[in-house]
Amino acid sequence: MTKFTEMEMIVLTILAENHIKYGDGDWYDEDGYAHPDTYELTTDGSGECGTIFSKNNLDPKIYRGVIGSLHSKGALEVDEYSTGMPSKGFVPMIAITISKNAFNEIKAAA
Repeated sequence: MTKFTEMEMIVLTILAENHIKYGDGDWYDEDGYAHPDTYELTTDGSGECGTIFSKNNLDPKIYRGVIGSLHSKGALEVDEYSTGMPSKGFVPMIAITISKNAFNEIKAAA
């Protein structure tokens, strides 16, 4: 049993599966950080990369709130940055990954 709601578990499971796929089942890479490939975009200013919403058929109007709740619970790490696009200039990009504690909790509950 976890402290997360069913909808939060959907997001956390997606992110945890990324760690299992790219991180050999561990939360971190060889330097102790989340593997870069485990992050999912929530904001794609370029319109070219796809987001956790589009890749997993999640309604962004609902799941943005779910992600906000997870962030407030400390279950996510967030990376905000800009990337240069020749036709658009610098555009915002926001990516999330599961926190180490949340990953360990999900892994233990499985």
